[in-house]
Amino acid sequence: METIGEIIPFAKEMLNQRPSRGMVKIYMLGTTLALFGVVGGLVETVCLPFVDQETGDCEVELIMKEKKEKKQMRNTANRLHAS
Repeated sequence: METIGEIIPFAKEMLNQRPSRGMVKIYMLGTTLALFGVVGGLVETVCLPFVDQETGDCEVELIMKEKKEKKQMRNTANRLHAS
């Protein structure tokens, strides 16, 4: 199944053999799941760089806020203790 050209003869052969209804349902289910996987992979590939960049920016901002808060707490604690 390396090329599309092989899929058409395979489909014709399967139709000539008259597969049972259950087998057709299994093939259809497999095909549907494969298509959902491909579409999901494409969406993830397209959207992932943007999500990572935004997440990274948010993480950097949170780290900077935490550092500022710790620095302010130390300054406040030193002033109260010194006076």
